[in-house]
Amino acid sequence: MLATLGLMTAFGLVWSNLSMLTGSESPIVQAFPVIVVCVAASGSLALRIKRSQPELYARLGRAFD
Repeated sequence: MLATLGLMTAFGLVWSNLSMLTGSESPIVQAFPVIVVCVAASGSLALRIKRSQPELYARLGRAFD
């Protein structure tokens, strides 16, 4: 729990000071934290589906076969 809080705090500090850390005001660079949050949310959703609907989760990997 403490590690999660520390990581969230670090992420918030990086996000709020991203332009200073990167030296760029580019919208692409500014989108990186949003992309990280979206990837984390997708992973969380996948884990939830894996637990609650394993047959659907198994079919997700074969969606592009």
